[in-house]
Amino acid sequence: MREQEVLGLLLQGCTNKEIARQLRISDYTVRDHVSSLLRKSRVKTRVELMARCVSILLPGKSNRPPTSVGLRNESAYT
Repeated sequence: MREQEVLGLLLQGCTNKEIARQLRISDYTVRDHVSSLLRKSRVKTRVELMARCVSILLPGKSNRPPTSVGLRNESAYT
């Protein structure tokens, strides 16, 4: 449960210190939770972890480059 809270705050762009303050836990505990999340997700960096989470949370997105049709659809929203 705590890891999920840490992950949510990571996705909001919080630093370990900010997460520790908000959850009222030590910086070391946050570091341990982040390390555990990285290990479980089989990634090496926080950026990779966040990218993996975003790709899971945004269905329909793939790792393939967009097609010309996809580019036209995307530009309609900007």
